[in-house]
Formats: sequence, structure tokens, C-alpha cells
Amino acid sequence: NKILLCGSGAFLMGAGMAMLLCPDSLLLVIAAAIVYTIGEMLFFAVAQLVVYEHGGHQAKGRHLGAFKSTYALGCVLGPLLAGTFYQQLGPSILWGLSGLIGVVCLAGALVLKKQERNEGPA
Repeated sequence: NKILLCGSGAFLMGAGMAMLLCPDSLLLVIAAAIVYTIGEMLFFAVAQLVVYEHGGHQAKGRHLGAFKSTYALGCVLGPLLAGTFYQQLGPSILWGLSGLIGVVCLAGALVLKKQERNEGPA
């Protein structure tokens, strides 16, 4: 299931960031980077396809445009917001919030998977 794969990828990205809550060693930081990277590969490999497939027949381009615009906005605002969180609230809040967002994404994907299963094939 592509949506579940996206949710799992987002979870792994959040888990990789949450692992930085207790960076006791260089190996833990390297492991966090590996977990994050695996999540990123899972998520971004299928996210655009999911958006395309779930877009209306006449609006696929508009949906892809919105997806890429949201991605670009995140690339601009993400570092700004994360830097502000890091400076004002400390790194623990930033890494913990990242982990929480990953859990929320996985939970959302599981809910969508359950709804899909309950609806059955069309």
C-alpha cells in the first residue's frame, strides 16, 4: 500500500530526528541519520505518485503543482521554523516534535488503510 509506505517513511524520518534526543555517541547520531535517510527514501519515492493517483481525472496537474508548491514552501519555511524552535525552546523540543509528527503521519496512514479496507474494492 503506497499510502502506508508514505506514512512509514514519514514515521522513520520523525524517528530519526527523535533519536537525537539522547545523542550519547557518534554511532547513535550516525544511526539516526541512517533511519532518517531510509524514511526519506520511502516517503519521497512514492509521495508524488500517491498525489497523482488520488487527483481527479481533470485535476492531476493541479494536484501535483500543489504538492510541489507545498514541498518548496516547506524547504523555505522548515529551516526557518526549526531554527527558531531550536534557538527559543531548545533542541529537545525540536527533536521531540519531529518524532511526534512522524507518529501522527503513521497513524494517519493506518487510518486511511483501515478505511480503504472497510470500503473494499470499487
